[in-house]
Amino acid sequence: MKVQLYISCRKLKDLDVFSKSDPVVHLHLWNDQTRSWVKYGETEVMNNNLNPDFKRQFEVLYSFEKQQKLRFVVWDKDINDMEEIGYYETSMGNIMGANN
Repeated sequence: MKVQLYISCRKLKDLDVFSKSDPVVHLHLWNDQTRSWVKYGETEVMNNNLNPDFKRQFEVLYSFEKQQKLRFVVWDKDINDMEEIGYYETSMGNIMGANN
């Protein structure tokens, strides 16, 4: 079953000096064979926004039979570099079993 994941963040750290952070979220999926995280995709950059509601969603194939680990990494994207704001790890099972 394909599942669309929409990402929102609230009260992100402001890492910029003269403006607010420009967040982008990278989704990584755990690969059991290589025992490593593999980048799956990323959202658009939301300029000067500490409470972004990203429009670009992630479409992930959900399998009931196996554990699927996810890592969402939030970055502050600047002109020449990116600085990590934070990350969140969960599983598809946790997302699918959540109340809201």
